[in-house]
Amino acid sequence: FQKTATPNIPSIVLSAENNSGKISTTDLKYLGGMSLGLDPGYDAGRFGAANSSFGLYTHLVTDNGVDFAIQAVPENSYDTTVIPIGLDANIGTQVTFKATITNLPLGKKVFLEDRSLNLFTELNNTDKTYTLTLDSQSSGIGRFFLHTQDNLSTLAVADVNKLKFSVI
Repeated sequence: FQKTATPNIPSIVLSAENNSGKISTTDLKYLGGMSLGLDPGYDAGRFGAANSSFGLYTHLVTDNGVDFAIQAVPENSYDTTVIPIGLDANIGTQVTFKATITNLPLGKKVFLEDRSLNLFTELNNTDKTYTLTLDSQSSGIGRFFLHTQDNLSTLAVADVNKLKFSVI
């Protein structure tokens, strides 16, 4: 048997790197016929989650309480789907988020939302990252979310310059 090549699937590999050089990733794939809930054979849970002090993962949009390393979502849901991102990290950890983006529709951009700081940051393949030092323990979902949109204005963010904060 020979496995046929998969066409260019739109995908995002989100990674987080801590100040010790440890990297954790989670994958999102936009596929036809997928749902916002569990898609057996496509969504893959994260193994060893309880044993790690640093980890990045997603939860399903229709949450079932499981941490996922790979998540498939409907291909036509770019503008309407907000993906919950989980981060497990200790207080004082510096974390840098990056995204490797493949075959998204022309004009679509990836934004990481930090709800604690009310901040949206564009991530891309080359020079746009988001770095922060955690002022409290990070565990589970609720702080970070991933959006795919045409621009910040579709996220109801009026002025990018107003979103620059200094935390001391």
